[in-house]
Amino acid sequence: MWRAAWIASLAAGLLPAQVFEGLVRDSVTGQPVPKASIQLMRGEKQPAYSGTTKPDGTFRFEEIAPGDYRIDIRRPGYADAALVSRFTAGKDVTGAAIDLEPWASVTGRVTDADGDPVPGAQVLVIDRPGATTETGAHGEYRLRLVAGRYSIAAHPSDYSVFAEEPGGPEMRSVDVIHPPLDLGPGQHIDGIDFRLPTVVTYHVRGWLRPYPTPQENLFVIARIRNGGRSPGARSGPVHKDGSFEVVGMPPGSYSLELYPHLSSRPSGKTAVDVADRDVNGVTLPAIQPFDLKGRARFEDDAVPQSFDGVKLHLESLDPFPFASSGSDASLEPDGTFQFRNVRVGEFAVTLASQSDIYLKSGNRIDLSNGPSGEMEIVLGTGTGEIEGNLDRSGVLLPAATAVLLPAEGPARVRTSEIDVSGRFRFRFVPPGKYFVFASTRLDREPWNDMSFVEQMKEQGVAVDVPKKGTAHAAVKILATDAVARAIGLAGQ
Repeated sequence: MWRAAWIASLAAGLLPAQVFEGLVRDSVTGQPVPKASIQLMRGEKQPAYSGTTKPDGTFRFEEIAPGDYRIDIRRPGYADAALVSRFTAGKDVTGAAIDLEPWASVTGRVTDADGDPVPGAQVLVIDRPGATTETGAHGEYRLRLVAGRYSIAAHPSDYSVFAEEPGGPEMRSVDVIHPPLDLGPGQHIDGIDFRLPTVVTYHVRGWLRPYPTPQENLFVIARIRNGGRSPGARSGPVHKDGSFEVVGMPPGSYSLELYPHLSSRPSGKTAVDVADRDVNGVTLPAIQPFDLKGRARFEDDAVPQSFDGVKLHLESLDPFPFASSGSDASLEPDGTFQFRNVRVGEFAVTLASQSDIYLKSGNRIDLSNGPSGEMEIVLGTGTGEIEGNLDRSGVLLPAATAVLLPAEGPARVRTSEIDVSGRFRFRFVPPGKYFVFASTRLDREPWNDMSFVEQMKEQGVAVDVPKKGTAHAAVKILATDAVARAIGLAGQ
């Protein structure tokens, strides 16, 4: 394969880069990492070149065809690393030093209120999909993580309601969340134990109003009103007469939601507080799917503008949106639009495609109680762009992504890949103030969490995008400890 690439480069009138060599080492100890897999990718599904490090951690590739490459480095026990580089004809790349970050870990035990082990309990990192494990036969667990700040929670294997004695109060085990932990690269923290308490629980009873004709598969779900950070939601079916009952409710503040399984069924939500007794007589709205009508206009009505090709998208802002809770709508020649089959909730209106037209106002709407009239949005024209570069040194560059956030308002995240030259570009950016970041761990950072965004803003580069103009930004890779600190503060 290497020989074929060399011949192809000669045919193109280029000389191959002779050598790419270096050392892979442990970022904590500085020791060489043997048997690390190295793959050089050029956009193909299969690597253009691949190999492994020697016992002394060194590697060497020869006769590499010129071009742009992504370099993936993997080794069990370490977080994956990715670099990008441009190999130039006739120029060797030698002495490359690549650091791999060893996994950190957290271990401990989960026990019940009596101190007995709880096998099958779930231990997870809040706001980190996939960072979860189950306890073993003796309640033991182990979480493998990269360096950062984490809030870890334990959830019972069984949320069943029970009574300690006949006629006694109903009880169940509840979740426990540990205070944020700071983990360094390769650090192991033992003894993070969870003791799951049992608490007295209560019933929430009520009616759907107005109740449509009896329908099957309607459920009422109770979620803690904290953005969904604590799983273990309780639910109960809706009976034929429109009544419902949710059992096993610990004291707390909840969002009570009518959850439909089919798009033609009603939805609704209301707030309820549980203190030290059952809650009866709750009225839960049952709102049928509805059409949301509206009208768009341009900021300067005096200048004729065309709505041709402009399409809007309705996006749910709820932590647990109802299925099929949004839709697209095209603008008619007179600026009117209609979103069909909408469910209750909070929404943001966005443009379905990028162009010189942007939303100037009217892009958020609360439909928790259904529509309250015709929606109006104002459009502007004359978007700008942002051109930026990543501060760099050397031939190898971390594989990174540029992140764009508005300085004010809801976090509407946009991203742009940073190329091998360290450059990136955002096009069709509405005029205004923004922050630009560069991240190598985009999948581990909750950019849609406004608390996290507020913590991170001081780490970004502020830019002011002019109308029909270009702003420039020079960014640095976000420091791991700054990101970890922001995640921890957002999770509190």
